[in-house]
Amino acid sequence: MQFLPARLRALGLLARADDRGDSVVQIAPPLIATRDELDHIVDLLGQALTDADRHFLHAR
Repeated sequence: MQFLPARLRALGLLARADDRGDSVVQIAPPLIATRDELDHIVDLLGQALTDADRHFLHAR
């Protein structure tokens, strides 16, 4: 699960995989984040998940 946090970091979003082994990505946006900022975070997560899907699909 290290690919996803590394990819998110490369995209400019700090996140980490759950340290208990669950399939969870943890983010902590500021409580004062605007709707546009939250939409941007969701877009980055979507891009990183798409990249991870492609990465692991081709790794087989």
